[in-house]
Amino acid sequence: MRSLGLRDGDHVALARGIEAGAGGADDLADDLAAVVGPDGTSALWSVRREGTHLRCGRGDRASEQLTERHARVSGVVVAILRRDP
Repeated sequence: MRSLGLRDGDHVALARGIEAGAGGADDLADDLAAVVGPDGTSALWSVRREGTHLRCGRGDRASEQLTERHARVSGVVVAILRRDP
């Protein structure tokens, strides 16, 4: 998760209703989002939209192309809360 900018003990704030990977000011940037996979488990992934597919990667693993039928975004990370040691 460090490759995604997260550390142990971090808290993330998710916003529901924001479309992940939709692009914006910098449409080359991926969104960090909570993705629910086909098996029902949820994890944080780096997400980019490619037509009707989501390109999801964990930073430390190769990216996967998932259809919206097989995976859904439950929220997009809008803030990372970190307490300084």
